[in-house]
Amino acid sequence: MRKHWDQVSEKMSTIPSPSLLLLTDRTRLTPNWTLAQAIAPAITGGCNLVVLRESDLPANHRRTVAGFVVDGVKCRVPLVVAEDAALAAEIGAEGAHFSSVESIASARELLGANALIGVSVRDRPEAERGMAAGADYLLIEYEWSSPERVLAHFRALRDGISVPLLIGTDMAVELVSECVAAGAAGIAICAPAMAAYDRTTACREYADALTRAADNKRGGV
Repeated sequence: MRKHWDQVSEKMSTIPSPSLLLLTDRTRLTPNWTLAQAIAPAITGGCNLVVLRESDLPANHRRTVAGFVVDGVKCRVPLVVAEDAALAAEIGAEGAHFSSVESIASARELLGANALIGVSVRDRPEAERGMAAGADYLLIEYEWSSPERVLAHFRALRDGISVPLLIGTDMAVELVSECVAAGAAGIAICAPAMAAYDRTTACREYADALTRAADNKRGGV
């Protein structure tokens, strides 16, 4: 089992605040880069929560990739595995992330009360079901061609949800402050970590914008 990333808190089911969540996607990698190699500079740039996706891979291949990703993360941030609680347990990940609320109960039974369990949602009913089922965080992803419409939908979704709600994916960095002002507990990115030439710098732009926005919100600015 991996040593827990925070090494202080006994409870894992709290995401970093604010969260810069990295959603992996090996198909976006530039030539000669492995997933583990891409994740390491993204973490250096400020990503503080990693969701290993790649669920289209055959089980044995995905298990091998997951092992390399564990090495790339090096216990610096929490790692969760998409759609496979058993694999999360096998590699010593901190938890699992699902696209279905119905998967939460069995994952919690397998991984334990202190595991970090997240779920992707599309609307308020799913968010309420995820919250009721015991998810530690929720993620909603948008297409960002109309930011005003997206943020209005997110504000309506956020109202009354008591668990952290993250927003994604790959919005313009200039929109990060508006996401936080709308109630996001963090943002999710993919392309800046997977496809950028300078992954550390690309991720740091989002991390810095997120930190400034969170600080301003706490200060009432």
